Amino acid sequence: MSLKTDQFYLPYQFVPLTGRCNDAPVHTTATAQIADGTLELGQPDSGVRHDLWLRGHHSGRLRCRITTRTPTFVGGLRKPSDHEQADTEVEHACDARRDPVFPGNSLRGMVASIAEALSQSSLRVLEPRTMSVRAPADGKNSLSAVGLVIREAGKKDFALKPLCLPVLQGANASKTQFELPRRWATLFGLEEGDQDYLLNCYLSAYVDGYTRSGDASVVRPGTFLSRLHGSQFRADDAYSLSLRAANGADHELYARVQASRTGLLLDITNSQAAYVKEATRKDGSVAATFLLGWRPEPTTATVAPVARPHGNCNDDELLGRIRALRLAAQSAGLPPTKRHELFVPAPGEDEPLRIDAKQLAEFFRICDSRHAENSELPFVPLGTASPAERAKSKEWLQEGDLVFFDVDESATRVTRLSFSGVWRLAVPGTLDDSIEKIAPHLAPLRDSRNRLSPAECLFGMVRERKDSAHQKETDPLPALASRLRFSEAALEPNSAARWEPPVTLQILSSPKPPSPAFYFSAKQPVTKRDLDLTRNRPNGRKHYLHHPPAQIAAKLYESRHQDRDLRKQKVRIRPLKPGTRFTFHIDFENLSGAELHLLLTSLQPSPSFEHRLGMGKPLGLGSVRLDILELGLIDRCARYRAEALDQPRHAQIYRGPLAADADLQLAGAPAAALPWPNDGFAGGCGPAGSLVDKATLQILCTLGEMEGDSPRYQAADVVVGYPRTKEQLDAWVRHVDPKAAETELFAWNVENDRKDAVYQHLTAAAPRKRLLPLKAMERQKKPGQHTSTAGPRKPPRR
Repeated sequence: MSLKTDQFYLPYQFVPLTGRCNDAPVHTTATAQIADGTLELGQPDSGVRHDLWLRGHHSGRLRCRITTRTPTFVGGLRKPSDHEQADTEVEHACDARRDPVFPGNSLRGMVASIAEALSQSSLRVLEPRTMSVRAPADGKNSLSAVGLVIREAGKKDFALKPLCLPVLQGANASKTQFELPRRWATLFGLEEGDQDYLLNCYLSAYVDGYTRSGDASVVRPGTFLSRLHGSQFRADDAYSLSLRAANGADHELYARVQASRTGLLLDITNSQAAYVKEATRKDGSVAATFLLGWRPEPTTATVAPVARPHGNCNDDELLGRIRALRLAAQSAGLPPTKRHELFVPAPGEDEPLRIDAKQLAEFFRICDSRHAENSELPFVPLGTASPAERAKSKEWLQEGDLVFFDVDESATRVTRLSFSGVWRLAVPGTLDDSIEKIAPHLAPLRDSRNRLSPAECLFGMVRERKDSAHQKETDPLPALASRLRFSEAALEPNSAARWEPPVTLQILSSPKPPSPAFYFSAKQPVTKRDLDLTRNRPNGRKHYLHHPPAQIAAKLYESRHQDRDLRKQKVRIRPLKPGTRFTFHIDFENLSGAELHLLLTSLQPSPSFEHRLGMGKPLGLGSVRLDILELGLIDRCARYRAEALDQPRHAQIYRGPLAADADLQLAGAPAAALPWPNDGFAGGCGPAGSLVDKATLQILCTLGEMEGDSPRYQAADVVVGYPRTKEQLDAWVRHVDPKAAETELFAWNVENDRKDAVYQHLTAAAPRKRLLPLKAMERQKKPGQHTSTAGPRKPPRR
């Protein structure tokens, strides 16, 4: 079957968060009653204790089989490599005999995620990170004024000295008159009148030194920037920049401040020295102009270090500092449009600005979040402490940093600051608070919650967060041991490991939260600009979809793009072949009937349901079938009587629904095994006492049930993968252009966010209904640009 190249399913769907089980509030358990042993008998949670066994509760062992349906890999040992650009090699988890196994903690996580969803329990594993979105590259949200971070003598707080004006827009697309907001005129002391100001002291200069190479910019050999990156550059080094060109012309840029109907105008007298950028319409006419700064001729500009501590220079030179991008490695690629770095004037004698405490805290939270996603983020200026050093010291802002900033209307305090012109905008609200508004027990345990959800009672919990100001580092955190113990899954007796050939996986990346088109838009479309966690709710728990057989057969999970700079981000593995079988067991203690029913349903939600296990789930690896072989129940109270010495360990043994005689181990003879109950041990667990929400079960079955080898509720000819444009999807499916198929996977999201695009979002799964795919959009291009936004072009990112 040929696969479509104009539609796709995301690698995941979401199981809704309701906080209700069978139309009733989820039954939660007071932590104080667990500690005191005062839980009421006869309730679903009465066995949440480890000091005694209760009559009428269930203890015993479950034996299960796992059969791989697609290539499957669970990581074990990571192989070290001395080569900087080699693939990261990881071995499969193995036992002492070097046979492959599935570790018990992997199995536990697989089953626990289903149990949490079915019982509408707490999201036990949820990072408390700040949500942020990339600011639009427009005049309202981008930052271009540069300031110097300082600490005033005897003071602990940071302050900022302004160095240069932001980008200014031309009045009616003029190339000589530019709108000057009053707050910036006030900040830099520019007053209306007949005085001519030397703008070189108020604007940044653009220093060339990068050239395009393929899809990235690189340092051009022999330029000032090549020397800069190759030296022991410090951000506080002083430099001088010549105001004279080789032909005798000058780069002195004079301007006068005039009043206008809308405010102030900066009227420049030497337009040849100005660096003005035009934004054009589709018909080629000029829509807007922008004064970016001044631009010395690349071939004649002289940038030289000043050796004296405070620095001074000749009359025809300007003293300042260089703000350059810190490269993670010498070969690191830059955006293909990058051509310059900034020379900014030296700080004057103006009073420093106070940095708003709220904005500073928000800046730190965003830096923490970005660094948690990637250890090389956020990008910081060259010649300053690295991201790793800043994270260790917990000071993301440091004295001497050159940062972009904005000020309030009174020009007395900094309201925004960033390391880049197009920074991140914090999403209002927190994810925990948004989840708690659905139901208080859904968010991970913290001081404000003193009751546990069913999955926490069953699988145990440890509160890792210290979220109270009064809490000391030495104070113990609440913890509860699990009443379930998972063994590792070993190869079935008399079977050998069946391996696929070694393969390098494509980079395991995915649109990260908040990505509102996917994570927050199941019921109502939400764009990045509108996302607000005080109002919007997350779609639910992520659940990975199974991939169609034709996609697995085509090995669309394999990386075919041989880019040496990206190899470190790829993993080389040797997965297990489909059809490899393992067995494992689960020992359980003191489970109520409702808890046992929840466990069994989590293991096998329906006869045709298949789980996802191990690495590469977004790429199609790790679809496995789990079958219950047998269930042995132990009568704990009877085991302590004298006659128990002559009795078998298990009082009752039940044969699994599909188990053969050879699969039984707990029973002395196959005839001793009882048939599996028709209700699957759900007897006595009516809607009022059940921990399995029927509506959630229907959604899970929609996402995980198979019909033969194909997902039951997905189109067999629609691929499952990361969002791709039509060009990228065609290249991926047909193996015609590996580079297009595996790089710039942000392109679909860029097109989806265009103002003139039909906004697509993930549609919520409907019970027992076919899932709706997304469309692969055409990628819009303009000459000299990679992507396009509606309306006139904005000034380039700096």
